[in-house]
Amino acid sequence: MSPLWRRAGQLLMHAAARPVSAALLMVMLALGSTPFVFAQESTPEATAEVVAEVTPEATAEVTEVPAPTTDAPEATAEATDAPIALNIVGSGIAAQLFQALAEQVGFPQTVNVNGTTTGISEFCAGTADATLANRPMTTEEEAFCTAAAITYYEVVIGHSTAAVIANTSVDFETCIPSGVLPTFFAPSVTSSNWTQINVNNPDLPLIVALPPINSPSYAIIDGLVEGDGLRADVTPLADEAAVIESVSANAGGVGIISLQAATAAQAAGASIKTFEIDFGEAGCAAPSAENVEGRTYNASAPLIVYVNANALPALMPILDAALGENGAATVTAANFTPITAELAAEQEAALANGTTGRVYSRTVTTFEISPQVTGVITVGGTASNSAYVTNLISSFTGQYPGVTSTPTFEGSVAGARRFCNGELDILTVTAPLTAEQEANCTANQITPYPITLGRQSAVLISNSESEFLTCLTTAQLGTVLGSAAQDTINTWNQVDASFPETPITVFTGSLGGETHNIALLRTIGGANPGRADIEVNEDPLYRAAAVANVEGAIALLSWSEYQQVVESGQQGISLVSIDGGTGCVTPDETTIGDGTYALTQPLLLIVNRAAFAKPQVQSLLWFMLSDENYIALQSLDLVGLRFGDLPELRANLQETYTLVAQEVAAAVAEATPEATAEATTQP
Repeated sequence: MSPLWRRAGQLLMHAAARPVSAALLMVMLALGSTPFVFAQESTPEATAEVVAEVTPEATAEVTEVPAPTTDAPEATAEATDAPIALNIVGSGIAAQLFQALAEQVGFPQTVNVNGTTTGISEFCAGTADATLANRPMTTEEEAFCTAAAITYYEVVIGHSTAAVIANTSVDFETCIPSGVLPTFFAPSVTSSNWTQINVNNPDLPLIVALPPINSPSYAIIDGLVEGDGLRADVTPLADEAAVIESVSANAGGVGIISLQAATAAQAAGASIKTFEIDFGEAGCAAPSAENVEGRTYNASAPLIVYVNANALPALMPILDAALGENGAATVTAANFTPITAELAAEQEAALANGTTGRVYSRTVTTFEISPQVTGVITVGGTASNSAYVTNLISSFTGQYPGVTSTPTFEGSVAGARRFCNGELDILTVTAPLTAEQEANCTANQITPYPITLGRQSAVLISNSESEFLTCLTTAQLGTVLGSAAQDTINTWNQVDASFPETPITVFTGSLGGETHNIALLRTIGGANPGRADIEVNEDPLYRAAAVANVEGAIALLSWSEYQQVVESGQQGISLVSIDGGTGCVTPDETTIGDGTYALTQPLLLIVNRAAFAKPQVQSLLWFMLSDENYIALQSLDLVGLRFGDLPELRANLQETYTLVAQEVAAAVAEATPEATAEATTQP
């Protein structure tokens, strides 16, 4: 049985034990002028299917609760004799997909299309059973629902994604900065040559094709471009097929269509290409469900169903269809983008577990840094990545001069001691606190709150002809890199007797650099400075080329440097696996991110939980995790921190800010009566 159907059965049986709820759930009288109707002719068949699947489990649950009153059977009988009617309102764009899913499960329906904003207003006022939206609720709308005691579920059923396409002859452009979109499509522009987009482009006529004004793709690009509508000098075409035909027929053609239409046209051999778009901090991104949900591709809108909890059982078949195995095909056929399997599973679990409120849009936050924020922030810890922390604080205090902070980096041990003594608000470390350190914190009533920013790594490449270097243990690599090896360990057979007598040549970016230090720390320990007779060159492409030309050579690279080498197409090199004691592990984003690859270290900020009550600490952390500072975080070469992860981290911060504020308020309230009582007993 589907988890969603199981949840529906649980809700229905719960309602059966409560007469008033049973009537609401089973009769579902329409509250609006235009109802959502399950067609009479489809009701018997649909009812039979539902009853057959839900009845056994539901019956078992019913036998364990008190018998319902005599009112409940009457409501059930009425519901059986009459079609279920719900009032569904909201977005016309989302309604197209909603209707397609409803038809898939055999429940024809009518939607009162009144727009996202009006639909949410009616829903939160309690006059609609569900509303369709092409954006998440605002915090104000959420507050309205909360004040009206509306309990709801949030389900994304698809994405409306626009794609900017061009003729395949436009091979000189692959990625368009979002700031350049207006030069193509703004209502006031009249660009007619590619040189007007970029002076370095070839002299080629620019022929713009627009979809119908009422199409979702037109609306999405219109929302990204200043002004009312798109190119005033271009007449929108009849449909997306006409846009594809125009772009395919003109060497300098460019147009706007849905991602699904673009994908289908390319598969059919149309002479079009899809542009990536650079929306800023995360760089160029192609249109895809993964990039939409990861927030790197913003020419898209979510199609959301907000369902009143009382109406969930009736709408469960449609939601099940949206999130089930066949949902993607229906969404694609409706010319929308299916959600990822990851999001589908997350939402299915939320429905099955009865998780109400925001799920997809949990990351909508309200915290803002006050321009008048003041105070002192104490920061200390390891010197690793101290340049980043110092630059972060300098940038923050430059924008908010009322805050002061002078970080002191005396090492992890001394930093942890100061932190657990209550002297630091924030501790920077590259490993979790030890059990002894945690005990010291507990003794001083300090609660650590760790924030993992990702993991840094050192990867090793070798000459591809040196097959004996396919995998090295940390002990073997430590023998090569340690200071004791200088002038003494010169051939590989001195490292391991099974290796050939091939000269050892090591390349690194810099002695004492982060990548080199990670390799030393994870193979030998922090006290060993490493051998100095190593070839040093900051250019990763040079190091890779050198390794390819020298048998027995190895080179240390950061993960991002290795990606540069891969993109360069360098031949003659191999990625070395590392055995940290549990077998050979090849570095990739997964093994680095979860730490199973040995040559990694996490970058941790450990915050004194009590410091979350300080506005200056709240503001610094929010500033650090802002979209605008993602580029600075990227400079740390972190794996496991995607641009799309930032909203979740900010949401966690905001929840903690709120919780700590409530705890402080409760503590004050608890202390106040005692203080008042003491005051009244004084003469």
